[in-house]
Amino acid sequence: MTGGLRLGAPGVYRVPADQGDTGLRPVALDAAGFAGVAPRGPVDVPVAVRGWPEFLARFGLGPGLLAPAVAAFFAQGGRLAHVLRVAPPPSEQAHALVGQGTYTDGRWVPLCVTGDGGRALPVRWTARDEGAWGDGLTVTLTAVRGRRFTVEPTGTDRTVLPPAGLRAPAGSLLQPAAGGVRWIEETAEREVRPGLRRTVWVLDAPLPDPDRPLALILATVTVNDPAGPTPETFDVGLAPRHPRWLADVLAAESLLVVPESDWAREAAGGDLRIALPDPLLPRIGSRLERPGTDRYADVAEEDLLGRPATEPPDTDPAGERPHRGAEELARVEDLGLLLVPDLAWNGVVPARETEEPPDPPPDGFVPCAARRPPARLRTPGVDAACLDARLPDELAVLQARQRWLTELADAAQRFVVLLDAPRRLPADAVADWCSGFDSGYAAAYHPWLGALPPEPDGPAPTARLTPPSAFAAGIIAARELAAGLPTGPANELAAGAVTAADQVTDAEHALLHPQGINVFRAERDGFRLTAARTLSRDPDYRRLTVRRLVTMLRLTLDRESQWAVFEPHTAALRQVLVLQVADLLHGLFLAGAFAGATAEQSYFVRADTDLNPPESIALGRIVLEVGIAPSSPLEFVVLRITRDDDAVNVQEVPRG
Repeated sequence: MTGGLRLGAPGVYRVPADQGDTGLRPVALDAAGFAGVAPRGPVDVPVAVRGWPEFLARFGLGPGLLAPAVAAFFAQGGRLAHVLRVAPPPSEQAHALVGQGTYTDGRWVPLCVTGDGGRALPVRWTARDEGAWGDGLTVTLTAVRGRRFTVEPTGTDRTVLPPAGLRAPAGSLLQPAAGGVRWIEETAEREVRPGLRRTVWVLDAPLPDPDRPLALILATVTVNDPAGPTPETFDVGLAPRHPRWLADVLAAESLLVVPESDWAREAAGGDLRIALPDPLLPRIGSRLERPGTDRYADVAEEDLLGRPATEPPDTDPAGERPHRGAEELARVEDLGLLLVPDLAWNGVVPARETEEPPDPPPDGFVPCAARRPPARLRTPGVDAACLDARLPDELAVLQARQRWLTELADAAQRFVVLLDAPRRLPADAVADWCSGFDSGYAAAYHPWLGALPPEPDGPAPTARLTPPSAFAAGIIAARELAAGLPTGPANELAAGAVTAADQVTDAEHALLHPQGINVFRAERDGFRLTAARTLSRDPDYRRLTVRRLVTMLRLTLDRESQWAVFEPHTAALRQVLVLQVADLLHGLFLAGAFAGATAEQSYFVRADTDLNPPESIALGRIVLEVGIAPSSPLEFVVLRITRDDDAVNVQEVPRG
């Protein structure tokens, strides 16, 4: 019995195509984008990483805040991060250059590609990414002899018949027992005898002794980074016509090196080949010929953002102008959160350990005799490398950058940018800082949290201040993955946080919360995120959950309804769309996303003739109207305490 097909009289029946799941799949918004300073990795190219080990292998540990921010995100339960390394405009001289060759009798003999006419170019490799990290790279070429075999003559000097089943592509290298080497110029199917077709090899020169055995040379290249996880190993060919020509293979597959342009270009455009030492075939190593350069001190505002903060952001996906920094990161399609941990970057100085000094007491007061010592915070160069918010001019620069990111999010309307309240500011100054923003696509977090380094550098590692937005991003992502987007991303402990730059008091919290600043409060078991608000002054979008819910619905309807673009506009089509949208909203209603007690009180979907009159249909339009009543997180519980002669009564007061 065929499911879904009812058989009647004998005959041929057409099985209907499986329509599959016609429901709308909600767009996920848990992916976070991070732009910051790193010692390695591609510049201005978003890279998807799915865990801390993968980030460490691609980007390493640098002087900035990118690494601890990404570590905090994954520590909270985040699943996917798009990481973009920022750096000054490209400079070839910033990449390490590695030459390949051997030391013979104490003299460096470079490996070369050679060809007719006496041309010889040394084989060199450039570190794929700029920076001093590439100084430790080694490239080893190993060529070994395969099994020996004999070939049959075919009547021409350079054409031979290999053993049946032995395959070697054009560009392979042979070593005759009589000495020298021979290259396979071409492989072809030919009729070697009447009625018998076989693969033949066309060599670059006749064999010195056709009756003696040959060996096929097998080559591998190993690229090793001492600071990386495992070496890269590739099977390669030694001539450009080989399908695994080593220059092409490493250019396409290696994450560590690319061929230097001179010899790779010449070899691809001519008849150059690798000139291996003969007959010993030793392992051919490498040496550093030009060290790489870390250009941390040259990172400027336009490198972080993509353009100066005085220019408006560009979110046009079809724009021809090259994008960089956060502007390029914002073009990632599935981005739900955007962070720039090194937004305050202003240069770099050598690492050091400091202690945060306590604030001076107000006039007329003296500190208590027994004072708790401040937490020791490791700030390797970040203090002097970043803008100091206590200086009005530098605070203004930081605010301009943060406003630019907010404008970027407002223009894109796809993600929320997470901002960090400036360090070293008292609570009233943080509240003043916050008053300069008004966006439902931005959220702010305070204070900065101290976490142990993800890669401890000693037996007693010290905490390092980390942007609070990184912890919040992980909490938001983990909450969405575990409980769905309608669940408010708050009331969660910051995993890994062991101290904070500021201990927020009840009075300070009461000042900051109404301003939309999401605060981490110290509790017995850690630091708890106490709110999930945006920086919008519009009451409808003050809740981060509401903003993200509406964004998800808009993106989902846009993506999942594309199939209807070329369908004929009929009442049946409108009904199908209404049912699909209503089914999506009903699932959200059951998940508690809406405030209504019933589905009718929570949402509606309409596509009637009032919305789709004949003149609108004639223009090729179909209009659906969707209304929702999002639920708001419960932030306040009001208790009424009364006392009579017998007891004290505590009663919860419903909020109207």
